[in-house]
Amino acid sequence: PTVGLPDHGRMDASVVASVTASMNTSCFSGVGDQCSASPCDAAQTPKAYMGMLQAKSDINRRQAPKFDFQGQCAVSVKHRFIFFHVTKVAGTSFHNFFRKTMCKKVEGRKCDDVEAFQLMGCGPAVEKHGDFFKFAFVRHPFSRAVSSWQNAQWTNFVQGPRIPFNEWAMDPSKLKTKLMAMHWYSQNEFITTKGDCPVVDFVGLLAGGGRFERDLEYVLGKIGSETLWREWKTHGFPRENSGSEDRYKKELSKEAKGMIKGAVAEEL
Repeated sequence: PTVGLPDHGRMDASVVASVTASMNTSCFSGVGDQCSASPCDAAQTPKAYMGMLQAKSDINRRQAPKFDFQGQCAVSVKHRFIFFHVTKVAGTSFHNFFRKTMCKKVEGRKCDDVEAFQLMGCGPAVEKHGDFFKFAFVRHPFSRAVSSWQNAQWTNFVQGPRIPFNEWAMDPSKLKTKLMAMHWYSQNEFITTKGDCPVVDFVGLLAGGGRFERDLEYVLGKIGSETLWREWKTHGFPRENSGSEDRYKKELSKEAKGMIKGAVAEEL
């Protein structure tokens, strides 16, 4: 259930206390067809990061793209949370929101106060801070697919002719781009272990109708930071690289819809 929070101003101390007391800080592991609570360790790394966070050799490390997979999890030791960045689900916006609010000085992606905010690999983050509140956000697979296609065709990424969304949906490999394919991996890959057990305590939804706002306030209540709460109520949440996707979703052919549904069946 959504935690009742004040509309603005200071967060009530009793709210913070009740939220903190109710936090589920257990990780999960597979036991047969079920998942059971267990101590957190590196094995709880989301599937999408397994094998990507650590280069297999110095040669591979030097050949790695500019995208920094080592920094996909945002960690705050001060506020005891880990944010799992699911690609194409406002991850950049969340990072900027945290930096703006919790850092006095930012150089590139680095915060001057690493105890307040830092980016690190999800495996090491969970192994070191497994008892922190862990959360992620997801979105409707069709909206995410449109966002991935648009991103892949940006001037900085595209390496050939741009193609229509329908064609990309049928076969993403037809579009030559430098954008990593993990941007259209199933969202489940980022929030579950290899045993398909949840790696986070809470999954919010990036959607309209007040759903995102409600889920964000639940997360902020769990974190319990007056500064973050005040920033949200005063300036709102920044949306980086956002765009309209409804038109493209309406233009999808039946075959393209079928391909996307097949690729994200577990999400739907």
